[in-house]
Amino acid sequence: ERSGSSTCLKTLEVLILDEADVLLNMGFERTINSILQRLPKLRRTGLFSATQTKEVRALIRAGLRNPAIVSVQVQYDSSINNSLEDKNKDSKKQKSTSQKTPTTLSNFYTYCE
Repeated sequence: ERSGSSTCLKTLEVLILDEADVLLNMGFERTINSILQRLPKLRRTGLFSATQTKEVRALIRAGLRNPAIVSVQVQYDSSINNSLEDKNKDSKKQKSTSQKTPTTLSNFYTYCE
C-alpha cells in the first residue's frame, strides 16, 4: 500500500458502485469488501443495481449504514408507447440540439492498487 493511496482514501467522501450486481457476478466481491474496509466509515455511498440479488443485499449490509432502498417498477401502457413511437418518427426528421450531459460535468477517479 503506497502512502499516497492511503492518504487519498482517508479523505474520500463519496463512493459510487454502479452495476453492483454485475461486479459481484464477475467475481469482485472480495475486492469490493477489501476496498470498503479501507474507506472511511463516514461517507456517502451510492450503490446501484438493476437486480436485488442475495449478494447485493449482503454487500448492502456489509458496506452501508442506514441504507435507503429505492425500487422502481414500470407499468406498461400501450398508449404511451404509441405516443413515443410518433415522437421518435418526428425527431428523426429534425436534428436534436439538446444536450443530455452538462458541459460543466467533471469526472474524477483514482486508481488504487
